[in-house]
Amino acid sequence: MAIMLDMSAQILAGLEGYDQLPAFRDAFAKIDTIVDNAIDQVQPRTKAFADKYAHEKMFYILGSGPSFGHAYGFAICSLMEMQWLDAAPIHSGEYFHGPFEVTDKNKPYIVLESVGRTRPLDERALKFLHKYAEKVEVVDAKELGLDMIDSKVAEFFNPILFYTILSEYRAKLADKRDHSLDVRRYMARCHTKKKVIWGNNNYERTGDEV
Repeated sequence: MAIMLDMSAQILAGLEGYDQLPAFRDAFAKIDTIVDNAIDQVQPRTKAFADKYAHEKMFYILGSGPSFGHAYGFAICSLMEMQWLDAAPIHSGEYFHGPFEVTDKNKPYIVLESVGRTRPLDERALKFLHKYAEKVEVVDAKELGLDMIDSKVAEFFNPILFYTILSEYRAKLADKRDHSLDVRRYMARCHTKKKVIWGNNNYERTGDEV
């Protein structure tokens, strides 16, 4: 993500005279430190998250702006693919267009609270969730240090931070659930019956599964 973002900024600067390239360069000089510090910062809360939500079967993931792509990716890859859990990504701006009707005290939400122009959408959704829901995990880019980056470009670095931090969440959840992140039911082709075993769980896959 960082490489593609760097390339995109340089191409825009070369073709259209994009004037924020210095801000991008300064941001790239800071982002590794921000991410490293954030990893250390979230260790206690990721463990607490796994302890609290290990037995949940469904998660709603909210995000906005550049972060929505990662809300989507975390839902379909980290939770559905890697943990065999039901999950649904919801754009924070779409939350009140119907999805908020399923909100109650028993459904878990993970909210990616961005830095940037769409942060008010996340804050609006969180205000409602804090009133009507009890299982809400907030991953706040500002709290994790992204506001150290120039506000003109900081929002584009949300996905880089969230990807790494949510990888910590999924790792702790996988450990607590005793469900390896490496195991798949269908994302491989096998021509003989194979049994996949880890922990106390046995899974069998057969034939030409893809």
